[in-house]
Amino acid sequence: MADRESSAPRGAFRLRRRVDPDTATTAAEHRGGLGRLEVDGEARWALTHDAVARLDRLPIAWDLATDKLLSDRWLRLDHGNSGRALRALDDDRIALAELEGAKTIALLEGVNWPCAAPQLAVGARFAFGPLVQSAERGARPTPFTTIWDLATGARPRTIDEPTLLGAGLGADRLVTVSDRHQLSVWDLASGQRLHALRGAGGRPSLLCVDASSSRAVTIATDGALTVWDLEGAGVVAQHDSLAALHGGVAAHVRLLGGQRLLCEGWFVDVLDLETGTLDRSWCARDPNRDRILEIAPLADGEHVAVLISRGLFDPTTLEVWHVDEQALAGSIEADCGRALVLAAGHAVIAYDEHVEVFALEPRPLDEAPEAPAVPDAVRRQHAKATTKKAAKKKATKKKATKKKAAKKVTKKKATKKKATKKPRARR
Repeated sequence: MADRESSAPRGAFRLRRRVDPDTATTAAEHRGGLGRLEVDGEARWALTHDAVARLDRLPIAWDLATDKLLSDRWLRLDHGNSGRALRALDDDRIALAELEGAKTIALLEGVNWPCAAPQLAVGARFAFGPLVQSAERGARPTPFTTIWDLATGARPRTIDEPTLLGAGLGADRLVTVSDRHQLSVWDLASGQRLHALRGAGGRPSLLCVDASSSRAVTIATDGALTVWDLEGAGVVAQHDSLAALHGGVAAHVRLLGGQRLLCEGWFVDVLDLETGTLDRSWCARDPNRDRILEIAPLADGEHVAVLISRGLFDPTTLEVWHVDEQALAGSIEADCGRALVLAAGHAVIAYDEHVEVFALEPRPLDEAPEAPAVPDAVRRQHAKATTKKAAKKKATKKKATKKKAAKKVTKKKATKKKATKKPRARR
């Protein structure tokens, strides 16, 4: 079908639709609304998940090459290039199968749908679970992690260690984090622990792993950040600049090239993981009006894709920005896009009823595209809010509020104790 170009951008990237949206395949909306989007490493297959985390709600599967829906009950994708995924069979057993033709490769031992589907290591040689990369305050650790060998479907080993957060590291390793901030790296083939590293700080709430699987970042519930070397060197650095600013985990935290961390700020804040320097100078939106839906770093380590809704009634826009220059490198309208994943030089955007693919085509920067206008009043507010004095004032105010709340709780406990104390008997 004919590609439709964006008329706005003339810069480092040309964003091009792979399929005409007027003729795109649509599916019924998720009952709880659109939640998570999964895409394989070649941008060929996609799964859209329900926002309500119920075990009996199946994802919707898409063949992005033909813009067709897949009819089988697919549960989890391999994020590599194997073309395989987990699916629930008619008898509710879970199997590893080929996405092309749904041919069963192996049946997973001891697991049936509905359940929290195991995750696939890149290349689909192993599966593991249950693990999550983010945990709410008060979430309980899982008592063990099961590993499946997908050549046979057997579960030859179990990691008998309470785990709060975890993620796969490439094809054959796994990283886990306990609620006491101990990070472990495991070999999936043998089930042996390769490294055990101890970190300081509060209870971890978020785990991020860089694309090379050599570095990880954990963020505690109070916002304190720890940088880990996954080759066994231990803690590389610890920073509290985000904790002072947010008092917790920031929104849309992503790693850029393993050296920097991106998160939502006035537009995008950039934290240098080596020095702890936080750059908040980027002002490219009005936070009271424009809503960031997703941030996704490009593989080159220099650009970031931002899915943003500018204004109450304006369509969602996919924008590509150069991080160091804070310059717009390309943009295109994405209607009412809700979720974004980058894979194989493409941006995959999920909507309530369909999925769309955009090619990200680099080209020489002949003329800088026009960046979205930001009102002068917003720029003045940004300048005032991002000074060191303002940050220090905000941190002091937050500390005082916490102290006041703690004092109130202590007073309430004392009053309750006094009310329940029995009067002494008279002689």
